[in-house]
Amino acid sequence: MSEDMYQSDKRKFHRLPKKTWVTILSSQYRGLRVESEDMSLGGILLKLPRPARVGEELELEIQLYELEDPLVVKGKVVAVRENNDAAVEFFDLGPATTRTIWQYLIDLKENK
Repeated sequence: MSEDMYQSDKRKFHRLPKKTWVTILSSQYRGLRVESEDMSLGGILLKLPRPARVGEELELEIQLYELEDPLVVKGKVVAVRENNDAAVEFFDLGPATTRTIWQYLIDLKENK
């Protein structure tokens, strides 16, 4: 993995700004389609209509590429901003999902 995808502050991975459509498949938001604000190999920032609970686990369907099937991942809300944006940390990704997200982030960075 390239060193520039890492970040030296509290975050483990550098987040790239990218609005991506995400459908929440679980919790109080089941079926809700929202936009992401940014994404990294470790998580995603979601724009929610109402506050999430820190620690809440979510199953997400993320549309990375327009013409491909969405990616389904699990995440946990680790922070909520005043505007209801929720920072979600991914977990249990598995190697294939990790590679798919990694390639997506590389594609984003190269097409800036």
